[in-house]
Amino acid sequence: KTASAGRGGDDGVQLVGEAATKGLTEAIALLPEMQERKARNEVHTNLLSAVLADLKIRMLNKLNGLEKSMMQGAAVDLKELETFLSKEDTPNDRLRLGLIRFLTCGGGKEEVEQCEQAVEGCQDAAALAYLKELQMLLSMGGPQAAAESESAEAKFSGAASWMRDAFSSATTLASSMMGAQWKTNASRIVEGVMDQHGTPEVQQMLYLDPRAQSSGQQKVTTQYKEALVFVVGGGNYIEYQNLQDVLATEESGRRVTYGSTELVVPDAFVKQLAQLKQP
Repeated sequence: KTASAGRGGDDGVQLVGEAATKGLTEAIALLPEMQERKARNEVHTNLLSAVLADLKIRMLNKLNGLEKSMMQGAAVDLKELETFLSKEDTPNDRLRLGLIRFLTCGGGKEEVEQCEQAVEGCQDAAALAYLKELQMLLSMGGPQAAAESESAEAKFSGAASWMRDAFSSATTLASSMMGAQWKTNASRIVEGVMDQHGTPEVQQMLYLDPRAQSSGQQKVTTQYKEALVFVVGGGNYIEYQNLQDVLATEESGRRVTYGSTELVVPDAFVKQLAQLKQP
């Protein structure tokens, strides 16, 4: 019995040893995969740390609140505004904030001078100079303009009308943004077309019906469930997301596809404004 028990004890030790060896072998085999996962986790951790550090340096929570206050026409903390407009370590934020301030300040002399000082030294400071020239051009009028010849007025009227609409849209965008309920011009127009609203801008649009048998056939008055929106020129993510939030909701059952000649990030848009100032 003692010998039998001893042999059984040896077998038990052998089985434990084999299990441990097998477990160790499996762990070693999994080591490369675990190292790869660790490397991926470190990448994401480092990325998150960098993003949080950037948020802290730029104080984006306060910057975003300040921009929204100006866009909505609410009271602005002038001391906080001055702090951001004088930050030397974030020139791009300072430049964009100066442009927003210029578009929403109403043209006051002190406010404009503050904007000029804020963007001074920024790489694309010419963007403000372009907006100032555009605003001056759109405000031209009075006796001097009335004295111009009719031919010159006819040539200029089309371009001036387009620029006036463009500048008005930009100003409206900067002064009328109202959170989640706010609609971009694209969302407002597409909504009017899909819902068949009788607004003037919708009525002026060209209607092409592939099912029409003759030019005299009336257009379809039913609402649309799908739309393809393409912007000739620069598009942006805000415009796309606003279309999805306003029109392509789960409750509506609509589908809206968005495209553009190019997608422009904020810094690229400011650079384009600066380039327009160049001779």
